[in-house]
Amino acid sequence: MAEWPLELFSKVREYINFSRDIQERLKKHPDDWQKYQPEFNAVLDRISLEIMRFELDNLPDNEAKVYRLKRIFGQRYRKYFLRGDFIRWSFEKPFGYAGDFKIIDAIYQNQPVTRGFDRLWDSYFQQLDIVQSVRVRKEDLKKIIFAFVKKNQGRELRVMNLGSGPAREIKELLEENPQVFERVIFDCYDFDQNALNYAKSLLNNPANVNFIQENAVRLALTKRIKEKIPFQYDLIYSTGLFDYFGERVAGKLVSNLLNITKKRGTIVITNVSDKKYNRSAAWMEWVADWYLVYRTKDEFKKIFSNTGVLLEYCQIFPQAGKLIWYGILNKVMYN
Repeated sequence: MAEWPLELFSKVREYINFSRDIQERLKKHPDDWQKYQPEFNAVLDRISLEIMRFELDNLPDNEAKVYRLKRIFGQRYRKYFLRGDFIRWSFEKPFGYAGDFKIIDAIYQNQPVTRGFDRLWDSYFQQLDIVQSVRVRKEDLKKIIFAFVKKNQGRELRVMNLGSGPAREIKELLEENPQVFERVIFDCYDFDQNALNYAKSLLNNPANVNFIQENAVRLALTKRIKEKIPFQYDLIYSTGLFDYFGERVAGKLVSNLLNITKKRGTIVITNVSDKKYNRSAAWMEWVADWYLVYRTKDEFKKIFSNTGVLLEYCQIFPQAGKLIWYGILNKVMYN
């Protein structure tokens, strides 16, 4: 075990021993899981802290060392951590990609149904910093969309939701404020037809919401965006999608979105911030094999500045806790 930092190895062994003991107890009394949740969380938090320390000490200079240890961890120890519905689903990726519509909607709903030891893991997952931030992000976007529509009330508006996933924010907006959104058309774009079918069922297929299968990478790289997308949009928003795109694709996508945004339109995108703020990254990467493109503020700004847009026309601000950036570009300001 010379490869292993001693503190990290010690914390992993602590968890394995602790989990065996708790599992035996919960086999007899599965509904007693709440009694053990605080200690369970503390044990796992100590592991994630050691992983963060190890990565901060070794990245970027010793990337090979981090990769080697991560591979050993996956081969020898991941099996001890793949418990509960959520972390197991994230690792197995039934639809072939990380962060699919089902796990995002499970995060939104925050309603674990497991019992016993699995419930400890599901409850831990739902209280991870990044998971809580995803729920806050949905509420923030609802406020942004609502404010935009109210400001333009009386006009017919067309809104693009790019990388729409479950589209639960639209469902909630329409249910909470049906009159406000009477003259708004939502176009939900996603590359996964399963996601579109799920969202259509969730929203009960309303007349003013369209579900369109389209690959965002192809939209980014096409030189004929107006042929691919026949509409001009008042508001375009995308949450989570840019977390998976490198600088080149992200910049090209924003450039093309600008070309299908109306003169007085607005673009809203989000991105996870600097990895050092995300204590959940250890579980996402080392256990769930779920990787994101983290960006500092300057790196996030580049998505806009590489398109030729002056940054003075962009509002860039962090979510509370600094885990997610919001970028809002009002096209009228620079036209």
